Amino acid sequence: MKRKLELYSLAVLALALAFDGFFEFSKHNAALRPIIPFGDDPYDAAGSFCLIICSLLAALSLFRALRTYSAKEMPPLSGSFLARTQMAVSLGILATVGADAIAMMRQTSQWAARPGATELLALLASMGALAAAVLLLVSRAASPGPSRSRGSSFKRATVTIAFSGFVLAVFPDEWIQSLPLHLLAILIGFVVVAATQAEVAVAILPYSAAELEGDAAVSSRQSRRWVAWVAVTLCGAVIGGATLVAEIRESGLAHGVQALVVALVYVGAGTCSLLIAFGFHRMPLGLSRRSLSG
Repeated sequence: MKRKLELYSLAVLALALAFDGFFEFSKHNAALRPIIPFGDDPYDAAGSFCLIICSLLAALSLFRALRTYSAKEMPPLSGSFLARTQMAVSLGILATVGADAIAMMRQTSQWAARPGATELLALLASMGALAAAVLLLVSRAASPGPSRSRGSSFKRATVTIAFSGFVLAVFPDEWIQSLPLHLLAILIGFVVVAATQAEVAVAILPYSAAELEGDAAVSSRQSRRWVAWVAVTLCGAVIGGATLVAEIRESGLAHGVQALVVALVYVGAGTCSLLIAFGFHRMPLGLSRRSLSG
């Protein structure tokens, strides 16, 4: 069983790398760059969030799968955390592909009947199919026991997906011309992906009674829970700074007040992305435990 989970984690890592290639190719390919309707926020923010978080979760999945346990079989709680971590990568990519599809439906004139339209559709469909295939693979390995929360979990997941789709479908394009509203668009893109990952993963593999009891016990013992939030904040700032450096190398350095605003936006976005991800995934993926292995 453990060897199978290791192979699944490698498949999840390959999926995350495939999405990385898809994201970069669609944004920088000369034929696709002019026609992609999801190059603006909140759709672009969803893709950027997915790129960062799914890469981290894929690495966490591999770490958890490769860890040597004293028992022959992986402990049940660790197995649940690992399964949801693996599913979250596929779910994040599917949420992003869904957001891209909504942008394409809203801006049909931008890409339909244009050179590269066929390639764009093929890329998007292939990425979605690959993510769905990996999700099916890893979710079949998860063995949820009886849970009174299964029905409510599916309702929450359904509402989350429907509400996220509605927000993306009606978000006013002109809002991104205003800096405060543009920042709101970025946060919306982050939350759409993170909420979908967390809620659907729990719907597929609901919390067990032991898991809920264990989380309550951990919460009652932890008097310094703020330390984890501080650590996540610092890591997010580092990621935001690294993204800023990459952007400067690609597009050049702004000057004066503009440079300061751009730096604050990138560092702030990186920080918010990890805080939002941690907030949504802390319990489903066992990130609130003392050990990331669960």
